[in-house]
Amino acid sequence: MIATIVLVTKQDFTHAASGGAIRVKNIAEELHARGINVVGIAAGSAGATSMHTRWFYWRAMVGYVRVLIAYIRVGSVSCVRWLRFSAICSVLAAIERDQPSALLLEHSQMYPYSALFRGPVVLDMHNIEHELLSNYASSATGPYRYAARYEASRVRFLERRAVRNAALVGVVSEHDQQLAVALGAPLTRVVLAANGTSAVGFTTPRSVDEPIVSFVAALDWRPNIDAAKWLASSVWPLVRRALPAASLWIIGRSPSHEVRRLSSESGIEVFADVESVGPYLSKSAVATAPLLSAGGTRLKIVEALSFGVPVVATSLGAMGLESREGMGLHITDDPGEFALAILHYIAEPPDHDEVRNAVDDMRWTHTLDTFASRVGELAGSNSWCTK
Repeated sequence: MIATIVLVTKQDFTHAASGGAIRVKNIAEELHARGINVVGIAAGSAGATSMHTRWFYWRAMVGYVRVLIAYIRVGSVSCVRWLRFSAICSVLAAIERDQPSALLLEHSQMYPYSALFRGPVVLDMHNIEHELLSNYASSATGPYRYAARYEASRVRFLERRAVRNAALVGVVSEHDQQLAVALGAPLTRVVLAANGTSAVGFTTPRSVDEPIVSFVAALDWRPNIDAAKWLASSVWPLVRRALPAASLWIIGRSPSHEVRRLSSESGIEVFADVESVGPYLSKSAVATAPLLSAGGTRLKIVEALSFGVPVVATSLGAMGLESREGMGLHITDDPGEFALAILHYIAEPPDHDEVRNAVDDMRWTHTLDTFASRVGELAGSNSWCTK
């Protein structure tokens, strides 16, 4: 009998654009490759589920109350926004119809949905969210700082409970693995599943004719907004002073007004909601990851390196990739050194094939192999059950 897993995540991943959705899409594909049926449910885009019976409606209402109570106990505003009645209906319908062996929850904020399932729960963390919020609180000002501090404490409460109860926990770096264990997760249940990259970049020809510097990110996320502003205000003037012909491309989905305004600065262009970042990376002389608050492993760094594009990143931006420094990756938090590294890569570009080879072992099929296998083993050894 083919094992089935119900996968619950934030956003639709069938046409993945964000880093998180790309990761989820590749996890689903790796599980499919192992003969596991994956039923994906995106809370952020879950449509109405047909309620065939009054009994199903009452079950859904009870399920909603259970998940609601779980979110209330956490006390996090940023988490509770993922409570969706339509998603709960979809999860319960999938459990009833497909009799899954396990529930796979993508992102810590989705853990309260475990209240719907009696069987083993797998948590893929993406980031240690409370650390990300703590990092942001240390660099934010005014009400943003106090809100981030509060959210960090509440999300830490959620993650501590989640990693202790989950049958398996996926993390993206050794640093995150240590934090998960510190939260109480048994080391034997924590699996390193680093972010990777597709094969596309390795085979895309480079066409660098101009000194173009790029920053690819979700531009509606506060840490990325702050990163773009820091890059434009603290680093970019130094680059332009030394190389007036240089251009900075800021590329990503849903840019905020703060990011859009950066296009008025000298040599800066903002490209919103592009269909693919590949054409932009293939023309870039240098890519950047200037995050001042972050967690996890930055998927966009690995993607840029797979295109043969050298990367300059802050220490938080490159967290989890420190061992790759010197292989087309330069890490610094000093604006002056950051600018000098960009200029160096433009003046003396590294061999593109060597840069690509540095991350050849970070294709998704490699980075997710152990995690997908462990999830498959778990699913194959359990029968379905609901609460």
